[in-house]
Amino acid sequence: MVAFGLVANVITVVAGLVAIFGVVWAILGRAKLTVNTDVNPGLTPSLVVRVSSTGSNPVHDVELAVGALDDNGFALWGDGAGRRSALNRGEALTVTAFDDGPTSFGFPPFEGEHRHPMKPGEGFYVTVQWRSPLFPWRRKSRTYAWPPALRFASRQPKLLRWRAESRFFERAHDPRNYSARPGFTRPKWAPSPATVATDATFNALVAEHKGPVLVGFGPALQGQFWLEVQRMLHAFAANYAPRVRVLIVTIEDCPSAASKYTTGTFPHFKVFRNGQVLASHDGAGSMLDVEAGLSPHLS
Repeated sequence: MVAFGLVANVITVVAGLVAIFGVVWAILGRAKLTVNTDVNPGLTPSLVVRVSSTGSNPVHDVELAVGALDDNGFALWGDGAGRRSALNRGEALTVTAFDDGPTSFGFPPFEGEHRHPMKPGEGFYVTVQWRSPLFPWRRKSRTYAWPPALRFASRQPKLLRWRAESRFFERAHDPRNYSARPGFTRPKWAPSPATVATDATFNALVAEHKGPVLVGFGPALQGQFWLEVQRMLHAFAANYAPRVRVLIVTIEDCPSAASKYTTGTFPHFKVFRNGQVLASHDGAGSMLDVEAGLSPHLS
């Protein structure tokens, strides 16, 4: 009887270990979804979102949705961007968001790639949904929001999950946030834009601010390029305000200040504090370039 009891105990222990090992194996070998985002910096930045299966088992019911955002976080449009009943290990779905004007691929989309052109000034978002590997009756979700303030700053999109994701969609579809609506009033949460200065306002705008003042100078004859630089300056304001005031100076509208402070190379940037010039920077490939040249003076 003693021997029988020992055998029974050993069997019980082994069965328990097997059960625990099975649970651990199931967790370690479950389906896994990995999302990577890559921003191509510039005055018209592009975004690549790659959704890939990295677990031992397939990820089921993967669905992508995309849309455009205005500077108030309102969804201007939205659409599906691909669905897979199963995404096996090593397989991926890719969303490429780009400015339709200056971008040319020269080759068709590869398998699993979805390309979405953006209009000038737009932001973008991507939502990924899939079946939970541990609780198959539930769906998991992540949203990557890339509003203009982040896009034209060449920053990574913001990852939204759980309640933050729900609040994003509540706000994104609230018509009060739609800036193109007649009679629109900018909500209090909207990003602060840069200020357009003229000869009549330039000196006061520079002198009255207690912190750094970043001024971007450019000519209207640069056309679309100068408009893209202005979008970058608006993004700069959204990321640095209210500590840093950002001014836009079109030299045809501000000839006196332009002749006093510019070098003849455009776009040209200057940082002022207490009315005095602290630093200068010529040219702009992206906001990252301007930050690298002027960041010591923006604190």
